[in-house]
Amino acid sequence: MVMNYHNSSAPDSFITLEKKYWKPFIQTAMDKKQTKQMAWGNAVVLSPSGDNIKFNTVSYDLFATLQDALLTPWDPKTVFPTRGLGMLDKIRTNVTGRSIYRVVKVVSSN
Repeated sequence: MVMNYHNSSAPDSFITLEKKYWKPFIQTAMDKKQTKQMAWGNAVVLSPSGDNIKFNTVSYDLFATLQDALLTPWDPKTVFPTRGLGMLDKIRTNVTGRSIYRVVKVVSSN
């Protein structure tokens, strides 16, 4: 799992722009097998705690293997939503942080 930590001047607008531009793009790319990514989601940080919380939204990318998460290969024919990404960049206040996690265990009531 890749966690992307975003800090923007307008977190709700950041999430709205991701939903408008990135969500349909990544859904189509996954459906067409243009990426090895298996899932995507995002969230606004409501209650940060700790000394080094320097982000107000997060997005997460799920991959089957560490190699896919590290390399994030894309089909060369993929056309990225540059307009939407440009709009996100305008309200981003610093470089997005990125951490890769290996999910060890999931426990669910279902």
